[in-house]
Amino acid sequence: MAKIHILGAGALGSLFAVSLFRADINPCLIARDAERAMTLRQTGIRCGGASYPVDIAAPNALANKDIECLLLCTKAYDSLPALAAIAHALRPDAAIICLQNGIGQHAAIAEQHPAASVFAALCTEGVTRTGTGEIVHAGVGHTDIGQLFGPSKKLPDELSKQSLKVNFSTDILPTLWRKLAINGAMNGLTVIHDCRNGELLQRLDVYKELCALVEEIANVLNASGHVDASLDLFEQVRNVCQATAMNTSSMLQDFRAQRPSEREYVYGSLLRQAELAGLEAPMLKQLNQQLIRRETV
Repeated sequence: MAKIHILGAGALGSLFAVSLFRADINPCLIARDAERAMTLRQTGIRCGGASYPVDIAAPNALANKDIECLLLCTKAYDSLPALAAIAHALRPDAAIICLQNGIGQHAAIAEQHPAASVFAALCTEGVTRTGTGEIVHAGVGHTDIGQLFGPSKKLPDELSKQSLKVNFSTDILPTLWRKLAINGAMNGLTVIHDCRNGELLQRLDVYKELCALVEEIANVLNASGHVDASLDLFEQVRNVCQATAMNTSSMLQDFRAQRPSEREYVYGSLLRQAELAGLEAPMLKQLNQQLIRRETV
């Protein structure tokens, strides 16, 4: 059995580490540095009132060419630097599963690691990090995984033997673009209006913006050949807004904490598709520029 490594000890990486540990599958959670790894080893990963002594390592403590299956749980913009930090431990033919928002990082990873098998993973689990090594699993969801680049590779069966629901897809692209479209419709507006997800439906002025933005994103998807991802898009967006009404989007959390956001991997990707299709996409351009200005404040 190939040991599963998880790069990124944030909310999602910690949730998968706990879920695998509960299933007697001992993963290795890779922290960003030795100090962080030592702190997490002392506290364990806490979830649901219990502490789990997950195997935690720093990049410099990993054995050479030891990683065969990696869950990449960093932000999209951190993908290449994070992988570079563990390059000595990563097998050339490893499976790299990107549990991230956005599109664009997968191709960049494949270019840097041409012998690796690169997967996209879309997760709807509701999980929040509330402190060092502490997470709250507030909403049960599922994870869809499908390969995008590299040699065809079968993933470990252990991924589907844990408590988190995992589905393996033979065509992940429509799901990937649909998730990107939903994020594009919601996340930027929550930043601009500094509001929770549910307020996108509740505030009339914001609701009108949301409707127009969803229509523009659907037009971009249709024109660029991602027709399946655009089907019933507003209904999908509305369902997510309702299901996560009290949640703060990950992009708004990043802006509030003055962290870099995944703006480029969401709005940059949509705008590139619009340009390739010869569409203007004025709302997406304006929203992207507003977010850029806020990033520089």
